[in-house]
Amino acid sequence: GRLAQMGLIVERSLDERAKVATALEKLRDIDIAEASAEFAAAQMSVQTSLASTARLSQLTLLDFL
Repeated sequence: GRLAQMGLIVERSLDERAKVATALEKLRDIDIAEASAEFAAAQMSVQTSLASTARLSQLTLLDFL
């Protein structure tokens, strides 16, 4: 009944609290220079992928013949 529901809610809240604590700990330990370099590499990868997709979408069947 209600007591079981409250128990589940408390358990989920504790799980979420643990996840948030873990995420905060990771953020505190982050190396800004390394994170910036990883972000720049990921951004370049996304831009390259988008550029390739744009070029491919402009091709027609005649381009393949």
